[in-house]
Amino acid sequence: MSLSGADGANLHVISGTDDSSLRPARSGDDGGRLVGASLALALLRTIREAAYVMDCDGRVTFINAAGLTRFGNLNHPQRVYGSFLWDLWLDAPAEDLRRAVGEAAEGEATLLEAVDCPGSGTCSVAVSPVE
Repeated sequence: MSLSGADGANLHVISGTDDSSLRPARSGDDGGRLVGASLALALLRTIREAAYVMDCDGRVTFINAAGLTRFGNLNHPQRVYGSFLWDLWLDAPAEDLRRAVGEAAEGEATLLEAVDCPGSGTCSVAVSPVE
């Protein structure tokens, strides 16, 4: 799995798989430790940066608390899941985000610099495939 962040600002990842791969998975001989997607989601839940997991079309399938706070939906995550990121992030360059999601779906990481981020001014956004 490959996750990338941009200057400590935001972490945005895209998943090339369906939602079933994001369910907790434990190996029979791992001693009960988190592995694979379970470990990655546990890490994403705890970081301070806004983190999103999207499907290959750009629909949000996971968002951490910092991301929910950024969009003002901390108490309403159901309003976020299934939405396109560019529809939630009104000040973002929608075409650039769509292009970056398309490139990530094909295996290419993209860095968008000087993007207007809700509540935090300008930031850089990395869109990367999850491998």
